[in-house]
Amino acid sequence: MTFVGMVFVSQQMLLLFLFSGYYQFLHEYDSSNYDERYIEDSTYITGHWIKDKIESSTISNDELFAMRLLATAETVHQPTSSAMNNFIYGFAEVNLSAFEYYSISSEEFYYSTGKGVQDIGQTRWYNFNKMNIDCQEFGINYFIENTRSRGNLVWNHQGEPSKLLSKAYDDSDAVYDIGTTKIWKLN
Repeated sequence: MTFVGMVFVSQQMLLLFLFSGYYQFLHEYDSSNYDERYIEDSTYITGHWIKDKIESSTISNDELFAMRLLATAETVHQPTSSAMNNFIYGFAEVNLSAFEYYSISSEEFYYSTGKGVQDIGQTRWYNFNKMNIDCQEFGINYFIENTRSRGNLVWNHQGEPSKLLSKAYDDSDAVYDIGTTKIWKLN
């Protein structure tokens, strides 16, 4: 490579580092967005309260919020969009004998390792929230609400009301309220 080529590549790399550094560390994000890149104090406090007070499984109306709570609570299980998490904690069953792996030499392998098993992660979480599946059969006795969602599901699809949360409003008692988070004991 010539000297001019190395200077050009160096300049391009510098621009890429500056651009990514700005968005990674210096860029101010909209504070009205409750889906920030960091865990809020209220989420951390709620996670520790859950760790100390709740011994059964929970569910939330906000997918990312639920994962942050799981990381903080450490001991409580809840269905998330992760099929593996749902399988490990008994919220879903997977028949691996129905799974057909792609050959490592095929192009399909690099997009997906196989076919035949539906990704049940988001489907299971959605069906619990829409009450298509009775969550109490799986030991889910608490609903953790992100109050900024205004009763809607928060995930990577369009927002729609959570029927399970509506039922909690009508039939259940709030056992925890920190403003941004409420925990309902499901009846």
